[in-house]
Amino acid sequence: MTGLQDTVKVARGTLEGIPVTLAVQDFHFISGSHGMAAGEAIITAVESAISHHTPETFHKIRLK
Repeated sequence: MTGLQDTVKVARGTLEGIPVTLAVQDFHFISGSHGMAAGEAIITAVESAISHHTPETFHKIRLK
């Protein structure tokens, strides 16, 4: 277990000066699986990207 309450975190920021919306999932959170709450977080990221006119990217990472 990771100690995290959610598998997906959503954030807005800049990447090389370009505004972006990110959705990031820790692979160690139940081995990368996700349920309804994680799916809703990804939808929220996409909706945020649309409303803020930014690209959206989703990544799975391994935190130790």
